[in-house]
Amino acid sequence: MIRDLTGGRGIDHVVETGSLESLPKSLLTCAWNAEIALVLALTGGSLDVTAMRGLINARRLFVGSRAAFEAMNRAISQHQLRPVIDRIFPFQETRAAYEYFDAKQYAGKVVIADRET
Repeated sequence: MIRDLTGGRGIDHVVETGSLESLPKSLLTCAWNAEIALVLALTGGSLDVTAMRGLINARRLFVGSRAAFEAMNRAISQHQLRPVIDRIFPFQETRAAYEYFDAKQYAGKVVIADRET
């Protein structure tokens, strides 16, 4: 269970991309005063209010249209934009990567790679 990975504390930031069916499971993983971002299609149904028993901050996020997404990708390609990568950690050093990220000393993306890049 997720809480086992956090020593029982729970997760501070959750991004829920599923539906009303998976939302209660995500809420169960939340730490006290966690933030949950809802990027999901709410097409109907109901949520048992007991799923919200912990103190959380929920925010609904919306994505743009397909046309806007395609325009963004054309601009990225045209201008050859690439992310700035500060450091790449091999998968075996995942803990070190999170510690590095948590120290907030990076200037760019911190990457965990599952193979040589």
